[in-house]
Amino acid sequence: MNYKLTSAILKSVWAIEPRAALANGTILSIILNDNQKELQVEEQPNVYAVSKNGFTYKNFDQASKGSVAIIPIVGELMKYDQFCGPVGTKTIGKRIIEADQHPNINAIVLNIDSPGGTVDDTETLAKMFW
Repeated sequence: MNYKLTSAILKSVWAIEPRAALANGTILSIILNDNQKELQVEEQPNVYAVSKNGFTYKNFDQASKGSVAIIPIVGELMKYDQFCGPVGTKTIGKRIIEADQHPNINAIVLNIDSPGGTVDDTETLAKMFW
């Protein structure tokens, strides 16, 4: 059993759409019953950059100066990365810092498709924007 994940799910304060919470009941049951092999790993979209000419680059080093970093945030938010789904707020924060400090990147767009998640570490992530 993944005790770290189970603990985070059961002990964390959540701010999530009720329908998303209900939909994830099956996943919680699978995790609690230690049947994680049943979970399908969803491929997460990668960070990329787009130049002012519309060219797309897989990494910031290849991007031309003045490009925009696109950072996808998909799925439920938790503090740490999950093997069966979304990256955690820690990784999202690292990606934002990397884009912010890269000389080829002038702006950052967060492409968010999330119903919410645990409240853990969201304050740290939010402070990156102040």
